[in-house]
Amino acid sequence: MNIIVSGKSMEVTPKRLLIAGYTGKDQASVKKHIDELKAIGVPAPPQVPMIYDVSTDLITTSSAISVVKETSSGEAEVVIMNVKGQWYVRTRQ
Repeated sequence: MNIIVSGKSMEVTPKRLLIAGYTGKDQASVKKHIDELKAIGVPAPPQVPMIYDVSTDLITTSSAISVVKETSSGEAEVVIMNVKGQWYVRTRQ
């Protein structure tokens, strides 16, 4: 995978992808989100936040993704990567 860091192109091969779910600026916002999901049949998580270890195939730098339903939602706000021992943080613009 090719990424751009500070204007410089870097080739990386991700080995692991962790996603932090059910996070938010405050616990009231997180609870509201959980309640909204429960209303559409999504069970509450066993703990908050939830850390999910998922396939690195989900990583993309594309500006568009394919989803199963119109009601799908996806977001990426912060990406933290360790590339050859150097940490990089990317926030949403």
